[in-house]
Amino acid sequence: DYLAVDLYLQPWEEAFICKLLRALSNTQPVEFMVSSCVDLEEHTTRKPLERLSMQSKLALAHQCAFTFIDAIDPAGTVNRPLYDKMNGILTKMGPYFPAVQPDWKLKADVGIWYNIDNLTDQRQLELAYKVSHALIQANISFDAVTARQQDSLSDYKVIILSDVEMLDDAEVEALRQYTANGGKLYISGGTGTLDGFGNRRSGDALKSVISGLAF
Repeated sequence: DYLAVDLYLQPWEEAFICKLLRALSNTQPVEFMVSSCVDLEEHTTRKPLERLSMQSKLALAHQCAFTFIDAIDPAGTVNRPLYDKMNGILTKMGPYFPAVQPDWKLKADVGIWYNIDNLTDQRQLELAYKVSHALIQANISFDAVTARQQDSLSDYKVIILSDVEMLDDAEVEALRQYTANGGKLYISGGTGTLDGFGNRRSGDALKSVISGLAF
């Protein structure tokens, strides 16, 4: 099994989601799908070819499979010139296909921690997008980090926890070991205010968590 996603986001948001899916999927590569149209309501309004080309390159840069989606025209017709243009984009990407190796790990200086158990926390995702944008602007390589990567935190020089409210005891211990071994953390907002069951930590418990993650 592998993860796949159909996105209508900004480039830096799509980049983070590609990284997150790779961190979560049991099988690689993950699949990155985009529609050729602006949205499914305006199915005849096409994205600029430059945008579609950029998205295909973004997928390959993250070792992801890439799929174009074309909305069905209610008239039942096929826009053949569009398919020819999309084929042209993929043909130009052909020389890069051998570089897609599912088992390769992306090198990164910074890890953006994301707690997948707290999916209702929209702010966590929004902040991850903002951090991604800032790092891209600064030309700093980064990756998404989840509890699944607890044993490989030493791969990163810095791990960012931006308002990651929910942290279970195992995650806290992994981060403590990371800092004890010389790793650096950036912690902001309400990071660690909830335990792994979503229960709010008391003041003393929260202080213990944050102080234990000193850097």
